[in-house]
Amino acid sequence: MRKIGVGFVALAIAAFGAPRLSAACSIAGPQAYETDPDLVDDIAPGVITVTQLRITRGTGGSLGSSNSCDDLGFVYIYFDAPADNTTEPEDMGYKIKLIDGQVPDSLNIPDVAISASGWIGFVWVDGRTDDQEAISFTLAVSAVDRAGNVGPPVSVVISDPGGGGVFCQSARSIRASWPTWLVMLAALFFAARRRAPTRRRTEGHL
Repeated sequence: MRKIGVGFVALAIAAFGAPRLSAACSIAGPQAYETDPDLVDDIAPGVITVTQLRITRGTGGSLGSSNSCDDLGFVYIYFDAPADNTTEPEDMGYKIKLIDGQVPDSLNIPDVAISASGWIGFVWVDGRTDDQEAISFTLAVSAVDRAGNVGPPVSVVISDPGGGGVFCQSARSIRASWPTWLVMLAALFFAARRRAPTRRRTEGHL
């Protein structure tokens, strides 16, 4: 089994596998993957290639910015589909299994193969706070072809130290609670605009 270990990163909103949520925060659930028992094929698909893992945690509404999804946590697994002798990559299904650790209470892992195209997402009720507890668990992800053959699993380590929504950066990721980075980006933009007239006047005196 190939093992992918990734640190932590943040992203805004869009996922599936939602527990019971408020009506104001609507998130679609996963679609079950349908196999064809009449297909004559006994060759399993290859192994998926995980390209990125993104995690965002619930937030208390940093810097005065808040919305109805602030209390949700999200995990996204991005991947390249494997090759198969009969099923096209975009037509592949995926099985997910918890193999180590403990998922958050309201994070649901489908017990059947699901349809996915390039990414798989999970969501849970994480709490409306900037001081989150650590999470750590490992999922095994396998491709499934239309004949029902299951490919080799890839082990994906999902880990976040919790704490506040401060920025951290590694070679592969940047982490922050999404309302924070959005506000900071806007602040930098308007600061640059305020500096622009002064720069032009200075250049005019050269």
